[in-house]
Amino acid sequence: MLLDKDTFFSWGPTSKEIYQAIIALHPQWQDFNQFLYSEQWDVGDVYQQAAFCGEGCGVNPAILGIALSMRLRWEIPHDGDMFLRATQAAEEFYHYYLLYYLEESVREDYPHIGNAATYSLYRFLGRDLAAVHEWCTTYQAMFGQQHPLTP
Repeated sequence: MLLDKDTFFSWGPTSKEIYQAIIALHPQWQDFNQFLYSEQWDVGDVYQQAAFCGEGCGVNPAILGIALSMRLRWEIPHDGDMFLRATQAAEEFYHYYLLYYLEESVREDYPHIGNAATYSLYRFLGRDLAAVHEWCTTYQAMFGQQHPLTP
């Protein structure tokens, strides 16, 4: 088990902490802004807002941010619409979480995964255990001290 449900559904780091952690490793994000709801949002704001994808739907914004950033190879999309991608990714995470949580056959097919939160990450990253390990290493480097993976 890599993630527990409390960490998966937690508020996670603040948008400022997410922004600072991302630009420390990937400075190309420093000048990124997206205009949404009459405001300029930096990458931390985007992940913080997109992580809560509707009533009963959500994921820790740091989990979402690192996984989606890995999928995008830490590059800013050409159209600049990170909020759309992040919202869709949060919904995808939640879908995978529910799939494992609700479907006994999925739990039986993936006994080595351990729980719904870890399964969600595993599926989001393309069923690639090496990518899950990379995600874990990245998360620990960016947020492990203030926001450990397990309480």
